[in-house]
Amino acid sequence: VGCIAAEASNICESMSTCRFAQRVAQITNTARVNEELDPSLLIARLKKEVSDLKQEVKVARMSKEGEEPEAITPDVLEQCRALVQQYVAKGVGSNEPFLCGSIDRMRASFRILRDMCLEKEGSVQDPADEGRVAALESEIKKWKLEVAQRDQEIAVMVKMLTKQRAGERPFISARP
Repeated sequence: VGCIAAEASNICESMSTCRFAQRVAQITNTARVNEELDPSLLIARLKKEVSDLKQEVKVARMSKEGEEPEAITPDVLEQCRALVQQYVAKGVGSNEPFLCGSIDRMRASFRILRDMCLEKEGSVQDPADEGRVAALESEIKKWKLEVAQRDQEIAVMVKMLTKQRAGERPFISARP
């Protein structure tokens, strides 16, 4: 709230008050509740995080810690392919992990995904797509030609207007 006076003798003070009111109006407060973390809750949360991380490390090191590396058989490869195709087709929620069992299976799944992407890049287009592309290219040529014609018309009109402004005989006159 700012109080000002409309009298001529108080104009400087009133302007200063208005400036101050503008600056005050820009102040924003962000209130937050002071939280005291319960040590037992914090410890429980950290223990859960540690167990999750241990499980991730176990999966990552599964073939390195004395266990026999899993042989990638054609059946396992087919399971990985099905898992990757399911992932690509439906998508997996952001909080649902991509679990395939071991680091070797994970690598095989990535190889399958890479191969699928490379096949898609190198695949030949469908003949129906080629016809659609040809029709679109024809449409683009038509529009480019029309734009070029409009550009020429605009250039002629600009030339006419510059001649008119230069004092030459006007092309459009109010008198007959």
